[in-house]
Amino acid sequence: PSIYLGAWNFGPKTDDVKTVKEIIEIAKANDLQIKVEVASTIEKQEANYLSLNIDKTKNKLKWNPKWDSEVAIKLSLNWYQKFYKGETANKLIKENIEKYSAI
Repeated sequence: PSIYLGAWNFGPKTDDVKTVKEIIEIAKANDLQIKVEVASTIEKQEANYLSLNIDKTKNKLKWNPKWDSEVAIKLSLNWYQKFYKGETANKLIKENIEKYSAI
């Protein structure tokens, strides 16, 4: 049905957002291998705050996050590491759907 057409945001609750620094700390605390580079000069001004608006998803699909941000960040970073080591996207997606559905 047409009600499901368009873009959908799935993300954390508004009281569970993380800063870039917090995301990096989560990755480091979980031995996830990441490379961080801090630019010595700022060429373009970035927004001070970015967040996904999940209101449409919550209201129309009656969806709410089951994972907190930290769990979702860990799983996302692990997903990409496994993908770039050669695991297929289909396999990784299926694994995450099964984990999410089991909650």
